[in-house]
Amino acid sequence: MTRRRTTFKIINTLVTPGHPCAASTIVTPTELLSTARQDRLVEQCIEYQLNHEATTVIPPYLHLETADSGWIDVQAGLWLRTRRFLDLNGLRLPTLAVLAIGWRLLHHTSGVGALTPALNALTELTPTEVGLAASKVHAGMHPDDRLTELILMIQLLRRQHRVLAWQQGLLGEACVVAGADGYETGIGQREDAT
Repeated sequence: MTRRRTTFKIINTLVTPGHPCAASTIVTPTELLSTARQDRLVEQCIEYQLNHEATTVIPPYLHLETADSGWIDVQAGLWLRTRRFLDLNGLRLPTLAVLAIGWRLLHHTSGVGALTPALNALTELTPTEVGLAASKVHAGMHPDDRLTELILMIQLLRRQHRVLAWQQGLLGEACVVAGADGYETGIGQREDAT
């Protein structure tokens, strides 16, 4: 299988202190696997939230589109570094971890197994709740199969965590029937995680 080269824009808050959108840097999974870089990103993200009186911490999260992109290990590392940061600083605020995945990673044979590093890190993070953002579930040739896979993912996560269907306005009620504690619809027309 060919490994796709993917990159993400990461907010750099050091350019103009206090403003998270001052500049962005494009990084690869290899670059963000550095624990020092992950620690810095986690610290900036959480400190920004705390400085703006957040009552719930949302750890940094990435959209995980495919099993072979390299980003699953990065997400696992970010959750582990978040747990470390919270513990070292004695922070006991509720934590909402967002698991943002593409529909391919919902597939029970080729996708869910690839998520194991992230799911294990999620368990160690011990979030108050998990926001499950699954993109393009309602689209494609077989949306009924994708919905079934979304329901199975909710049930898998529910074994250990409270689950909120994140940006799932179109499928929110089905997610609640599947066991999600609620759903979030996004802003206005943006009712999916795409």
